[in-house]
Amino acid sequence: MTPSGKSINADGHHSCASHGLAKGLSMKFQNPLLFRSRFSPVGVLLIVCIAAVTGCGSNMPTAPDSSIDTWTASTSDRTDGSHQMWGVWHVTINPVSMTIGTVPDRSSNAHWNVTQFVQAPACPSCLSFTNLQVIDPDHLSVTISITHPFSGKPNLDGFDVKGIGLSTPDLSFPSGTVSTFIENADGYTSRWSSGSWADINPCVDFATDDPERRFASGTTHEREIIIRKPESGPLVFDYVIDACWLPPDLVNENIPSLSKHCNEAFEAEIDVTGQISPLPGSMVDVVIQFHDWQGDGENATVTVEIPSLLTVPLQAEFIGENDATTFKCTLQNQKSAPAGTYQVLVSIADALNNPENNSLTWYGIAEVIVSDQIPEMTGIEISPDAVSLPDTGSNADFDLYAIYSDNSRTPVADAIDWNITGTDLNGHTLAEIDSNGTVTRLSSRWWGGTATVTADYLGYHDDAIAYCEDPFADEIEVSFGELNVEGEGFANPVALLGPPSGGGVGGGSLDSCSLGYGGVATLGFTDNVIVDGPGVDFIVFENPFYSDGCFWNDIWQHGAWNETAIVEVSQDGTTWYRIPNDFNPANETCGIQPYKNPSSFTGIAGNTPVFAGVEDDGSLKDGIDPTDPVNAGGDTFDLATTGLAWCRYVRLIDTGKESDFPGTGQYDDDGDLIMDFGKITILGSIEGSAGFDGDAVAAVHSASPLEVK
Repeated sequence: MTPSGKSINADGHHSCASHGLAKGLSMKFQNPLLFRSRFSPVGVLLIVCIAAVTGCGSNMPTAPDSSIDTWTASTSDRTDGSHQMWGVWHVTINPVSMTIGTVPDRSSNAHWNVTQFVQAPACPSCLSFTNLQVIDPDHLSVTISITHPFSGKPNLDGFDVKGIGLSTPDLSFPSGTVSTFIENADGYTSRWSSGSWADINPCVDFATDDPERRFASGTTHEREIIIRKPESGPLVFDYVIDACWLPPDLVNENIPSLSKHCNEAFEAEIDVTGQISPLPGSMVDVVIQFHDWQGDGENATVTVEIPSLLTVPLQAEFIGENDATTFKCTLQNQKSAPAGTYQVLVSIADALNNPENNSLTWYGIAEVIVSDQIPEMTGIEISPDAVSLPDTGSNADFDLYAIYSDNSRTPVADAIDWNITGTDLNGHTLAEIDSNGTVTRLSSRWWGGTATVTADYLGYHDDAIAYCEDPFADEIEVSFGELNVEGEGFANPVALLGPPSGGGVGGGSLDSCSLGYGGVATLGFTDNVIVDGPGVDFIVFENPFYSDGCFWNDIWQHGAWNETAIVEVSQDGTTWYRIPNDFNPANETCGIQPYKNPSSFTGIAGNTPVFAGVEDDGSLKDGIDPTDPVNAGGDTFDLATTGLAWCRYVRLIDTGKESDFPGTGQYDDDGDLIMDFGKITILGSIEGSAGFDGDAVAAVHSASPLEVK
């Protein structure tokens, strides 16, 4: 383990090099660790995986037929998926005579047993301890070799070759079942341990040169381990072989418990990002990255424990999942521990697949250093980076930390110059902040925005964000089409921001932005995002109105003065997903032409009058909620039709006037040219008012930007 806190992985790729014992693929079990330095039988459980298994419910196993490729496995009373035990051996190492003896334990009745391996002379060389050496006054090294007993039988391949050393505790961790100082342990031990043996212990992985850690039939793998010498007499311990294996006809990779791999993290790295200083409240971050075969690491429970510094264990927070699953937490010197090096215990439990099985847990140790030097202050940091304020009167707290040259930080409690800036579209102040760092929203939920929080302390400066959520778009970029120029007529992009100002059935709002033929408006949500919920997720408001109508099948059919747009959504403003759409050019009802018949358009904006509106003071026109898809008017859209769980951007593309301006026309998903009433009228061709007249976009299902990945 390096002083920087790079940890140990369950696969043995990272070992404690700072102790001077790591070399090659060796897994080093260092002090205070695998064995107590006194004479008494102390257990080692070195778990390895193998394939061919058969249930054994009696003291004497029965031998399977090695001529067949697969055997039926019964799980006895175990419900741990593909985990199987191969057998148990008693091992005696005498450091005086430098001899090793191994004897199979045939009385074990709580294990899986490949009896061809256990019973001599089926495979007398499948397990061996060789090359015993004294490497220093306190430690021995030994090479452990395992060989798959059956060659040429790929159906008997095992996976996740692993070894674990079992010892009695040397260092106590008080929570749960954790009771010993460990290195490279992952919880397999507790699966097979009994009596006075510790719950978690050191482990090594075998077959690490294979991407799947496959223990192929007939192959041999070996590892060197370092063990502590007994003060006198021989060292006596147990040795167990375990398998991650299922008969091939039972393997189902879609069901974790039926996976050919074990259902827990198989490789992890613990990174302590700096040191803790002697300053009161000094703290440092711990970042845990790990891999698991099932790819569901987000559901893991990651606990960080260091009794010398913390009063209670910490639950690490999920940060993200890319090449590895990442969790993070902050360690603080809550007990004013003196200068020194302290062990941090990290456990990664598979909470999804095995919520009640605490044996499916990876364990690892890292180090945190408490320095004896007062570091130099290098800056300040506001925490958190951002908060969400959903409604008027809601509040949240910011804290300030001083940052030091050793990457530690301490809380700052006074002499902070807090400030906040930001107004809504009407110029109203969004929020205020007091001297304690508590920010309170002042603006109406219909007029939100993003406020900037600043802190100044001892000449240092830092910024954070307060999202004052409202359901409407906050930023816009328009590429105007034919006949329109920004700032002329109704070509005013700002009109598309904020809430709608509907004109009702008989007249559309004049507070709108005309895009011109073929124009494109890209709207961004900064203080919220649109999320996929039940049914309608967002509404696009234009300014259509009903101009005439007639009865059709005893129902009054409206004719609409409409100007339409294609709708697209995006999470990043780069990759776009089009709302599925259709225009029916043959939909003529009682003399109302398809291009002015609202029922001709599906998934296309600009066909339904707008009834909702919000006054400058935040009051609602006629009491209608602009996010109510039943009463607000406008055209409704379901994000689920694009496959996205959320989006930050909405793009509106005017459907153009192909007859006068070739290349501006838009076609529906069936290849039909989209036509609307405004495209064939003289009024629709007046410069400055041509094309889709956007009023607003409202999120029906909304979330804070902090809630999405």
